[in-house]
Formats: sequence, structure tokens, C-alpha cells
Amino acid sequence: MKNEQVKKLELNYSALIETVFAVVIGQNAIMLSKPIIAFGTYNISFIVFVSFLSIGLINLLTITANWLSSKKTESYYNGILFLSDIGTLAIFAVFTQVLTDCFKDEELLFDKSIWLLTFSISYFLIYLTFIIWNFTVRSRESGAIRKNFSIAIVMNLIILISLIPIIVSVFIDLEIIQYQFFFLNIILQLIVLAFYYIVAFISPRNKSHIRQKAQWIGSPCRYIKQTAISILSFIRRPFVREKPGAVREYWKGYYSGAIIDNFVFDSSDIKYLDKIEHVIQVIGDISKTDVIDLCSGNGNLYKWLVMKHHMINSYLGVDFSIDTVSLSENANIQNANIGSYEYKIGDDSMVFVINGLCYCNAHTVDQVIKKIQNVKTIVIIEPIPGIFWDACFKGVILHYRGKKKLSKILKPYGFSLKFHITDYTFKIFGLFIQPMSRAYLFLKD
Repeated sequence: MKNEQVKKLELNYSALIETVFAVVIGQNAIMLSKPIIAFGTYNISFIVFVSFLSIGLINLLTITANWLSSKKTESYYNGILFLSDIGTLAIFAVFTQVLTDCFKDEELLFDKSIWLLTFSISYFLIYLTFIIWNFTVRSRESGAIRKNFSIAIVMNLIILISLIPIIVSVFIDLEIIQYQFFFLNIILQLIVLAFYYIVAFISPRNKSHIRQKAQWIGSPCRYIKQTAISILSFIRRPFVREKPGAVREYWKGYYSGAIIDNFVFDSSDIKYLDKIEHVIQVIGDISKTDVIDLCSGNGNLYKWLVMKHHMINSYLGVDFSIDTVSLSENANIQNANIGSYEYKIGDDSMVFVINGLCYCNAHTVDQVIKKIQNVKTIVIIEPIPGIFWDACFKGVILHYRGKKKLSKILKPYGFSLKFHITDYTFKIFGLFIQPMSRAYLFLKD
């Protein structure tokens, strides 16, 4: 029996931040419903009603700006940024909940000085976090992101300073000027946020990452059925043991026609491979390239290259579920295990792995990387962990690895991520929703 390896759970910072972001937005929606109902029943004044609406608008715009800024930061996954974002969102969550609890039966329970003080202290802490974040994270960035560092610090300081008079006026009970300082701060925040969004929209896009809508998912019915299958597999996953030889058995049956599976989303669909076109554009001329295709299946990558008229020097597919076969004079598939096959690596060798590493455990991946470490170019296409992809099926346990994990695996061998392209399920009003699959280009440093 094989010894079971203890797997360390890696925190997906991005997914967690986005989850908290969604929760805080939901909180704001509830918070805003309270003064609207109260104003409709004439239980609060117009100025209090406008104040709460202003806070809700500022909350929404600030949280969104903070989230977008985090997503654009190159070092998004570092611990400092994660703690900063979680800390900021936690303050937002507490602040919003306090404002929500200000109302009971459409009556405002707290004196206006109390919620003005709550607003001021909360945003003072939030903007203090922004300043620390800029110094610890943004100042280390390069290129266009680094250029706005000084401006961001100045604007954050202006907001921070404008909050102090509100706090002081509440403590010394200058009721006349409390609202004046409050609305002055709201106006300043709107100006700062407007500046941020203008800069964000006119800034050039990061050419090292392309987003596009997936064309390979098929009909909405197919998508819904696969999602349901995947969710059920996640429920079953804790009770499933990995069956030795299950991967080979499944794919051998699939490629021979003995297993019919209408929910295979991989290189068997030519459209799934189309994102490689962008990768080749980054690489340049591949006419002298010796392509090594790991987990090649029946050679769909080679068929795609021929169909798209991409000339290469030679093609070698390696897969333990396909019998050795010659596709053409310079294209062959070898029946072999990718972790034990002896590869002939030349100066023009390029490795492709398409939806293959997710079927390999850590030991096999390590074996493979050691075998191919002398190549200069590695192209990997992998599913992005999520509810669309199966967690397990027919004794097979999937091992999904995202951008951070793959980069960590390849970095000791001198590879770094130079380009990636992501397929998304939906594109709504220019926003891409639910990342599904990603192609990575790793080059030797």
C-alpha cells in the first residue's frame, strides 16, 4: 500500500476576498433599506436620509475600488495585501452592521452624533489602512502601478485629515458644524474615488493576461447539468478513496469508445485549445519547434496545430492510455507514463500539458518537472478550481492547481510565468464572471 500524503490546504486569497466583498455589499444593501423605509414612514428627517444614502454610496464605491485595486496589484497573493484587504473589509462590515442596527421599527435609535462619530472613526481606520497598504505594497510595484503611488498617498491623507474635524466637533459638541464637516468629507471622498475610477478606466490593460468568454462550454443545459454533477462530486469527495489505476482505466476506455462521457471538457473539443493561439503569438515563430505533448490523449494538440496551419519540426505525444501510434512522418504518440519516460530535450523543445496535471499527484508532477527541466518553454492548460469541475469520478481524485501553485512548483527550476489567458463562463456588460480554464506560458529565466 502507498503511504497517504498529508495535504496542506492552501488558502485561496482571491476567492476569500471576493466572498467577503460580496458579503459586505449585501450588508450595505440591507443597511440602505432601513433609512429608505424609515424616510417613507416619516420617522427620520431628510438630512439623515441623505446622509445614510451618501454613506451607502461611498461604501459601495470604496469597497469596489479597493477590490479592483487589489486585483490589479502584481503581488496580489502576498500576505500583507491579504491582511490589509481582510482588515479593511472587516471594518466596513462592523461599521455597516452598526448603522443597520441604528434602526428598530423604522426608528433611529442612536443620536446623530453617535453615528457621525462611528462613520468618522471607521473611515479614519480604513484610510489609515489604505496608506499603510500603499507604503507596504504599492510602493514595491513597478511600471504604471508605481507611478500613482505618491498621488494616492496625498489623496488618502486629505481624506484622513478631513475626518478629524468631524470627530473633534462631536467630542466638543459643536452640533452646528458636524453635518458641514460630514458632507465636506463625502464630497472629498467622491472626488478621490472619481479620480481613481478615471485612472483605472484610462490605464492600459495588462498585456500579460487576456480574458475571454469560453466558447467550448456548449448549451446552457449542458452547463447546468455539469455544474450539478460537479457539486454532487464535491459532496461525495470526503467519502471517496483514490482507486489505483483509475485514471488509466477511465481514459483508456474513453479513447477506445468503451466509455461514453458527454461531459468531457478538454482538448477533445478543438475550441478548448483555441486559447493557445494567443500563447503562440507571444512565443513567435514555432516552425523549428519540437513539441512534446504530455498527457496527449489521441493527439488533439497536433491536429489543432495542423488545422490552424502552425508548422512545427516534430511532435511527440506521451500518454499511458493510448497505444503507440504514428500520426505522420514527424508526429508520434508513445504509450508511456509521463513521469518515467526518457525525453530527448533539445534547444528547440517545447512542452505542452493540456488538462493533464490535474490527474497527477504531487509526486508525479515532481517527477515530470525534473524530466523536462531543461526545456526553455512550458505551456500548461488547466481547469481553474471551482464548482464546474468534478472533484472526483469513477475512483479518480482531481488535483487542481491554480496560477500561484503552478508558479511555485516551476520557480525552483528557473521558470517564471510570462503570459496567461483565461476563459470565463459569462461576460456581462464587459465584466468577466466565473473563470473556468487558463493557459499559462512559462519561460526559462
